[in-house]
Amino acid sequence: MEYPNIVFCEHCGRASLSAIQIGGNYDAVTMRNNWQNCGYCGKMTKLPEGVFTSLRSAADALASHDNPIDRVDSLTRALSQVAKWRGYDTPQLEQLFKDAGIAQANELANSAPKDAENQKLWGVLLLGAIAYAWEKLPQGANSWLELFENVRALMGP
Repeated sequence: MEYPNIVFCEHCGRASLSAIQIGGNYDAVTMRNNWQNCGYCGKMTKLPEGVFTSLRSAADALASHDNPIDRVDSLTRALSQVAKWRGYDTPQLEQLFKDAGIAQANELANSAPKDAENQKLWGVLLLGAIAYAWEKLPQGANSWLELFENVRALMGP
């Protein structure tokens, strides 16, 4: 997983930029016991923990093909299932995303980690990136590609 440049506050649920920004080309970064103040409610929230490699392939897959903007709701419901489940194999993930009407179901499923714990984190991080990018869309914007280009931009160069 790529370290997220955004964080979901465990108290108010809002997404904000992470105090720790990691970018560029890296193989593995281990993060443990890091906290920051939420920019909205001011409470301390824990930053993601684990060994991070790449979430970029999921964002690249989602930005590679246009879908109707209303499919974002279906995608977030599917990712919520991933975040709660004990682990899917790749064909199950692909079917989940196909059922959500996502044209890039195969690429997205193949970008997911294979172990259940990291797969859950992957789902949560994608949900956070989508929520943050959605808030940052210009007024009146209604493009899937624009939304997922913003998600990709969150991940740095």
